[in-house]
Amino acid sequence: MVILNSMPHTLVIKMLLLNSIFKAVTFLGEEIFLLIILPVVFFSRRRIGLKMAISVLVSVYIAHLLKPIFRIPRPPKERWKVTASGYSFPSGHAANSMAFWGYAAYLIRRRIVLSILFITVALLIGYSRVYLGVHWWADVIAGWILGAVVFVIIEIIDKKCSSIIQHINYKGKFLLSIVIPIGFILASIALIGTSVSEFQAILKVLSTLSGILAGYVIADERKLLLADTNNIKTILIRSLIGLFLVIALYILYEVLKVLTIFIIIPIFWLIGVSVTLFTPYIISRLAK
Repeated sequence: MVILNSMPHTLVIKMLLLNSIFKAVTFLGEEIFLLIILPVVFFSRRRIGLKMAISVLVSVYIAHLLKPIFRIPRPPKERWKVTASGYSFPSGHAANSMAFWGYAAYLIRRRIVLSILFITVALLIGYSRVYLGVHWWADVIAGWILGAVVFVIIEIIDKKCSSIIQHINYKGKFLLSIVIPIGFILASIALIGTSVSEFQAILKVLSTLSGILAGYVIADERKLLLADTNNIKTILIRSLIGLFLVIALYILYEVLKVLTIFIIIPIFWLIGVSVTLFTPYIISRLAK
C-alpha cells in the first residue's frame, strides 16, 4: 500500500487495471471454469467434448502428480497478486490452458483467425501466472508442454486406435473405465503418498475421469448418447441439467468430506457419470 501511495496516480490506475485483466485471463484456465465449459462443449459436440475433457483431466492429473515429486517452491509471497497453494512446478493453469484452449485451436485449425485467438488465450493464461507472481517461467513453459503433449497423444490414440477400441465389447470397455483410473490412483499413492494436498486433487480428477468414461460407455450401450447440435436452446437446456446435477453432487461432497478423504471417489465418479449418462437419460425421458 505504501508503494502504491508513492506512485503517480495514473500509474496506479494502470497497474490495477492490468491486475484485473490478468486475473480475468487466469480464470480462463481455472478448473472451475473448465468444469462449466466442458459440459457445454460435450452437449454440442460429444466426441470433441469427450476428448477435450480427457485432455484436461489427464493434464491436471499429471501436473498434480509432478508438483510433490519436484517440490519446487513458488516465488516469494510478496510478489503474489492472487492467492495460490501447493508447489510451483509445473503450472496447472498453463497445462490446463494448452489442454483445452490449445487443443481447441488445433481442432479448428482450418479456421485460422479463431485458431489464432484460442492459442493466444492459452499463451496469455500462462503469462498471467508469471505476471500475477505465483509461478516461474519454467513452471509455465513446462505446463504448456505438458498440455500440448497430452492432447497430441489423445489425437494419436483417437486416430490410430479408435477401431481397436470399438471392437472391445461393452463389459470390457466398462471394466477398463474403472480399472485404469484405479491403477493410476494406486500408482500415485506409491509415488507421493496420501498426506500431500495434491493427492486429493488426484482423487477428484481420476474419479471424475472414470465416471465420464463409464457413463459414456453405458450411454453408448443403451443408445442414450445425445446427437450433436448447433441449436443454442438445446445446448442450453442440456448444459443447465448437467450443471445442476454436478453442483448438487458437489454440495453433497462439501457436506460429507469431513467423514473421509475417500468420499471423493464415489461422489466425483457420479459427477462424471452425471454428464455423460444421467443428463442424456433425463433428456431422453423429457423427449418422450
